[in-house]
Amino acid sequence: MLLVKTVAGPSTTAGTGLFAAEDIPADTLVWKFDSAVDSAAPLTPETSFFYSYISKQSGLVITPGDDARHINHSLTPNTGTRYEEGVEEDINFALRDIPKGEEITINYNGFAKEGVDFE
Repeated sequence: MLLVKTVAGPSTTAGTGLFAAEDIPADTLVWKFDSAVDSAAPLTPETSFFYSYISKQSGLVITPGDDARHINHSLTPNTGTRYEEGVEEDINFALRDIPKGEEITINYNGFAKEGVDFE
């Protein structure tokens, strides 16, 4: 579930992107799994990864149920992922100050299994 104000729109990176609707200070919690909004399901041969990823914490397929699904990949992202004791799934936080209007990005390599690289 997104925890900051955002707006989805055309991305210069890929398709639709997610943009800060207000300034986001460094270390602000941007997204965290919330079962009321997001879904978590076991991996199956039929699993689609469109807007989803496999959690390194639980091994479940996580699908954001809000516009967080539009966070695009970057090798120089402005958000990152960390895992905290007692938190159901990973959380995403601002790596630096993100000014209003900037696209919110994350490095997908943090979600990928060994041997899969995003460029």
